[in-house]
Amino acid sequence: MTQQQSPQESRLQDISEQSQLLYFEADIRTDINSRLLQTMSFLQHKLGPEVRLSPAYHSLLIEWPGLPDTDTLLRLLSQFESADNSVNATQQRHWLVPVCYGGEHGADLRNLAQARNLSEQELICYHSNSEYRVFMLGFAPGYAYLGPLDERLHSPRRSQPRAATPAGSISIGGRQTLIAGVSMPSGWHLIGQTPLHSFRPELESPCLFAPGDMIRFKVIDADEFSHWRALDPDQQWQRLQETSAASEHHDSQTSKAGP
Repeated sequence: MTQQQSPQESRLQDISEQSQLLYFEADIRTDINSRLLQTMSFLQHKLGPEVRLSPAYHSLLIEWPGLPDTDTLLRLLSQFESADNSVNATQQRHWLVPVCYGGEHGADLRNLAQARNLSEQELICYHSNSEYRVFMLGFAPGYAYLGPLDERLHSPRRSQPRAATPAGSISIGGRQTLIAGVSMPSGWHLIGQTPLHSFRPELESPCLFAPGDMIRFKVIDADEFSHWRALDPDQQWQRLQETSAASEHHDSQTSKAGP
């Protein structure tokens, strides 16, 4: 495998005959991830749909239809770095995601709160009062990895993973929080669940969330969870778009009004 230095902070490595990884600074940070997504948007526009680009926290997988065209890639990276860097990634979307915390929907909430020397309500407040960036999708279909997480909630993973957690699980592991798109085994702490079907394999674009999206959580009770669950997936997504847009508009108006 060969490594080549691309402009400034990124590094390019061949990982197969038809794929390469573009590495950025190895940390989970909003500025690094934002830079990565801006670079991806620029490259996708220049290289076209034949070249598949898949982002992670701080690396970008580049899959070529044939042998990698490294010279062209390095030239484009140089162009991007020497430009005014005002290139935007895809338009950032804001979501207000309903979550029922604790009880049958969040089996680890009580124990995790005790481990962090918090009440259950304090943990819920710290978790739901933050705004999170979708850093990446991965590991399993529709899994959305979010951050940054309030330091008061940073926690090592469970000593004994669960054999299964339901789709829609809201979990904490390390300094990250997660929305699970499908049911999977997990060693993360299950604190709540969203009623949303965030992964729909029958659709051309099956994932509700995308890297770069911004998410806030809305606390709901078990009755409201059931109301959301009673909606079919299309109705869920439509209602989510409406409530998220209304919340963003309200926040914008409140910000303009000032204290």
